[in-house]
Amino acid sequence: MSIEYVRFRVDEKLRSDFIKTIKQACIILEEFGETLDVEFSQNTDDASLFTWRVVWPSKEVHLEQFRNDRLYHDFHQLVEPYLFLILEMNHYNRI
Repeated sequence: MSIEYVRFRVDEKLRSDFIKTIKQACIILEEFGETLDVEFSQNTDDASLFTWRVVWPSKEVHLEQFRNDRLYHDFHQLVEPYLFLILEMNHYNRI
């Protein structure tokens, strides 16, 4: 299992569209059928901070299968305008 964390800092003027977009992207991840869990959260102390957590069966499922799947194109088009807001994007293993 591989847990991907993507952390964002989002300016107030972009927040509403950002939230809608990431929620749409979450639906695509769920449609892919190989994700084990998808979670999108906003920090309670600093509303500009968001964490997107995706649990994959393995890092390879994410980087090879999903990125070569027909759904990836739509997913990438959705999130691409917000990639510059990423503070961290890494895979983690549970210990």
